[in-house]
Amino acid sequence: MGAQVMKKFFSLFLTAATCAALLMPAYCRAETQSPEENSITQDITITSGAAVVADLNTGKVLYDKNPEAKLYPASLTKIMTAMIALDNSNLTDVITVSENAVNSMQQHGVMRMSVIAGQQMTMEEALHALLINSANDIAVAIAEHISGSTEEFTALMNQYAENLGCTQTHFSNPTGLDEENVCTSALDMAVICKNAAEDSDFLKICGAKTFTFQTTIKDGKGKDIEDDYILTNQHKMISGEFPYEYAYAGKTGYTNTGATLATYAKKEDMHLVAVLLDCTEENDSAYTDTQLLLDYCFDNYT
Repeated sequence: MGAQVMKKFFSLFLTAATCAALLMPAYCRAETQSPEENSITQDITITSGAAVVADLNTGKVLYDKNPEAKLYPASLTKIMTAMIALDNSNLTDVITVSENAVNSMQQHGVMRMSVIAGQQMTMEEALHALLINSANDIAVAIAEHISGSTEEFTALMNQYAENLGCTQTHFSNPTGLDEENVCTSALDMAVICKNAAEDSDFLKICGAKTFTFQTTIKDGKGKDIEDDYILTNQHKMISGEFPYEYAYAGKTGYTNTGATLATYAKKEDMHLVAVLLDCTEENDSAYTDTQLLLDYCFDNYT
């Protein structure tokens, strides 16, 4: 890792020492890995454009590739959305979906719950829709519930990122849909993922294989109609489509140019998070890269 990145780590560490209530321990490179090692180790090569694997217990980076490259986060953005929601609400809070949340997500190909204006759900239900189903209309509904508007909520997202020392990150919405001035780095996203993991509710929600809930909506005549939702985690290591025994939570993302993936894994006493950006979508390459990286780190570090 270059001197500039190490300087950032030490700066983050000093900041964390003075703002421990807000920040997590900074990441630093594990001593057993040489500065020259980057995208290629003695054993593995990955295809993803950028990656970081970090130890959640020690705050050490065990592997990195282009850790500070500015890239699209896609729906990994929703990790920050969820973190702010958990910090500023209760799981039992009731969210009412607005016309804006419905109408702003009607474009073709956008993941959504297809809710209607006035429909209600608890924050716990909404966070499951956000994290395991990646529902963009629910991301907007959560943002409006917390801050009154997506603009105010996005400003809060950027403030959180700044407080965490994420200098390569800027959000323009709570969804992760491509817009101007949206970027992050694998290193920044690993910092965000580590901070989010401090909340056990976050890990429980994004580690759920499935989640079922029911809401009541009004038909055109004012009659109550029960609407059932059965959600399946889109992260294939969690759903079981790409089995990996050590993965226990995660979040997916897709952009017009590729995919992103964040994965939490545990083997014995080691808790790791792997963040991959700029991944190809062919043959589950993001998952193949993730498994290679996690296995390498589990086998070569203690």
